[in-house]
Amino acid sequence: SPQLVQFSFKAIVATTRNFSDKIGAGILGSVYKGVFPDSETVVAVKKLEINTSDRDFRNCVSEIGFLSHDSLVQLHGFCADCGPDNKMLVYEFLSNGSLDKLLFEDSEDNRLDWKFRFDTALSIARGVAHLHQQQVPVIHGNLKTENILLDKNFQPKISDTGLGLLVDRRKIKTALSSGRVHGYFSPEWIADSPLTTKTDVYGFGMILLEIIGGRRILDLSQKSEQWNFVDWVSKQVKAGNYVGVADPRLSSIDLEQLRRGIDVAVWCIQDDAKSRPSIAKVVEELEKV
Repeated sequence: SPQLVQFSFKAIVATTRNFSDKIGAGILGSVYKGVFPDSETVVAVKKLEINTSDRDFRNCVSEIGFLSHDSLVQLHGFCADCGPDNKMLVYEFLSNGSLDKLLFEDSEDNRLDWKFRFDTALSIARGVAHLHQQQVPVIHGNLKTENILLDKNFQPKISDTGLGLLVDRRKIKTALSSGRVHGYFSPEWIADSPLTTKTDVYGFGMILLEIIGGRRILDLSQKSEQWNFVDWVSKQVKAGNYVGVADPRLSSIDLEQLRRGIDVAVWCIQDDAKSRPSIAKVVEELEKV
């Protein structure tokens, strides 16, 4: 398993050239591009803006630090002594941004053919399965297309693993209600119940729908009956209209994969966590077609 480095604040300042190149910001904090001065390795430094105890932070780091999988963003190290509200994580840098931008913003991107979408979904499911099959299952806690990053070959990698459990949910609820962040949260998340592996399955189901439909789960720019994509999808599935769910930009679709993908997604987003499949079952179902 990878060796985690504990960086000093001084080293982080040098690596990020005093936080001069901000490449992203979200509910958890800001992300800066950095370069290790000695090796020229490009990294992403996440400056966490969450009030979490030193112990919880170190537990989280030790839990995610040993994980290594093709579909997970690799953690290089951390900085715990950067002041009480300034805990930092140093990740590998991924050059092609996040999946939501590719899906929802670059509408002319011809990379988004059916094969790319299906393969991407399967890779993400395998990454989540790797988390869940650890001796003590690792719960991601906040799966969404914004947290799926793309490497130079547009392979998906899951970021922010475990950080969803460090966040005060009230803070996220405030940001959600103000429209500042996107997210899709399971009934148990909203009810402040403990998060489980089935919470991640719910998040994956929503990601799968967004990949297939090429639109956000909640999109007020659509016709009013299509604002809530989940409701719209269930109506289409009842009517047997699977093709109507697919992104209209898709020119050719493997219909068997489409049906399987939508059925699996709908299964994943059941309100009752016990009714959702395990992520291992999801992988198995998607691999069948």
